[in-house]
Amino acid sequence: MFFRVLLMAAVLASGAGVAAGPLASYRDGDLAVVLRTEPCTEGEGGERRQAFRSLGGQRTAGCWSVNERGNPVVDWEGEGAAQELDGSLFRFEPGYAALLRPQEDAPPAREREEPPAAAEEAGDFPRPAWCRNARAPHELLVCRDRELSEQDLRLGRLWQSYRDGLKLSRAEQGRHKNEFYRRLKACGADRECVAGEQAARIAFYRDALGLD
Repeated sequence: MFFRVLLMAAVLASGAGVAAGPLASYRDGDLAVVLRTEPCTEGEGGERRQAFRSLGGQRTAGCWSVNERGNPVVDWEGEGAAQELDGSLFRFEPGYAALLRPQEDAPPAREREEPPAAAEEAGDFPRPAWCRNARAPHELLVCRDRELSEQDLRLGRLWQSYRDGLKLSRAEQGRHKNEFYRRLKACGADRECVAGEQAARIAFYRDALGLD
């Protein structure tokens, strides 16, 4: 969630004393994505900024913005659907890294549990830390339901073990998390659907980790 500052940093680039240019980048093998601070020059203005992707010797331009989850979303030229990227996979350029250090150094929100005091203030059971920024119907459902919240916290712990145990690359982590998020989002406010997706993912992790 905290990667929502990506776009704010780009918009405030001149005021922060950082020259126009690359803001953040991601690389995995032959794939490289660069998010820049310059506005798109398509007559749109607003918050959309330039992005470039290199893969297999081909370079593709696009325009990026930030969605409600704080992830960069890029419209690539010649591609029909926008691509949501995992903000946690990107590295800030030095000038922005210094500017945004408190957010960048924080652990991913979905991998942290709320401290007991904060949980008590929110209700009478622990909730995932990302509930502070819940927007989508399935997120609001999880944050209002004791059992679903407990399952999400359990999923967070299993995900860390799975990710670290299999030594997943950043690209693999992003694909894995985005695929699960899409499945949950498709459930909307259907509790049975959300609980089923959580149970299936828990079973997947436990089987992969060899847990009884």
